[in-house]
Amino acid sequence: MSTTSSTGTHASVDSRSAESRTGGSTARREGASIALCTFMLGGRSFGLDVALVGEVVVVEGLTPVPLGRPALRGLFNLRGTPLALVDTKQVLGITGVENHERARTISALVLKHADLVVALEIDRVDAVVEASRGQLTAATSPEENPVVRGFLQLDGRVVTVLDAETLLAKLDQLRYARSPET
Repeated sequence: MSTTSSTGTHASVDSRSAESRTGGSTARREGASIALCTFMLGGRSFGLDVALVGEVVVVEGLTPVPLGRPALRGLFNLRGTPLALVDTKQVLGITGVENHERARTISALVLKHADLVVALEIDRVDAVVEASRGQLTAATSPEENPVVRGFLQLDGRVVTVLDAETLLAKLDQLRYARSPET
């Protein structure tokens, strides 16, 4: 994973295989620990498998998309390529998180999987951690949001771990959604 400004500043945070950075298989060896990219969103800590996170960017210019889906914040230029920025709270259906006033610059995780490349708006990146460092409790309540895989007790805080497959399915639904008129 790396940190990048949409204007080109780049700093390495973690090195991974080219396969995972380009959307290759996210399968892991039996017994291998999962590394999580933890980030803050609305005052809560969330974690996502680093195999999906290509980089972290600072979005400094955002172009709205007329008649775009409500979850689509707009498009921004990432090294010459237009990239969609989505409202993470809307995509995940997360309620009950603090509403922070939108800042002039926006932090985002760029997710890369197969042919999907999209940026998820976040408040800030927290850390990259091994899930084995804490105790993971599976989400067992039927009322729990389906995108929540479980909760990780880590260094005195709770990280809500997101299910990668469910998240990717929601992003695909957003990408291929049709308007009611068509």
